[in-house]
Amino acid sequence: SDFVANKNYVVYFKSHYLPYAACETNHFRAIGDKETDFLIIGSARPERLRLYETIREIPNVKVCYINNKFRKEYIDALASAKYVINDMAGGGQGLIPMRPFEAIAAGSSLITPKDDGCQMLGLPCFEYSDEQDLVRLCSILSVLPDYANPSLQKDFLSNHSYKARCQVILDTVFPSEY
Repeated sequence: SDFVANKNYVVYFKSHYLPYAACETNHFRAIGDKETDFLIIGSARPERLRLYETIREIPNVKVCYINNKFRKEYIDALASAKYVINDMAGGGQGLIPMRPFEAIAAGSSLITPKDDGCQMLGLPCFEYSDEQDLVRLCSILSVLPDYANPSLQKDFLSNHSYKARCQVILDTVFPSEY
């Protein structure tokens, strides 16, 4: 059996859908005090920088933009934010990237484009339809209590860890044995 991480390729490759996951040890951070309200991560594309500048205009909100952070430094940055914005501007279709899994495992809440597949997969998230909707959502979330929840994080890790993905592979390849 073959597996693909992009749901759009299942039929083309006659394969099984197996999305990315999070590492329970490397990505997990206990939920604690958050230094940042909203975090945007990724390459310095003009539309991403414009989005960062737009969200910075929301009163009394700390927004951070980072790129070129890797491993522990990257996960610690995710963990320091109440909300991580999964900005897919210019991105592909059908593939849920690693960032949503890493952000939730690190104890942050996810904001992601509507219909990108995260909610359908059962990932806890807030969705937006366009940049204007995202700014409106950030304005609302900025005045609400922090949404992060340790039991939600634990439940997420039990369903979306690499260990859970290995079980899916075993169940698919050897359906009656595991």
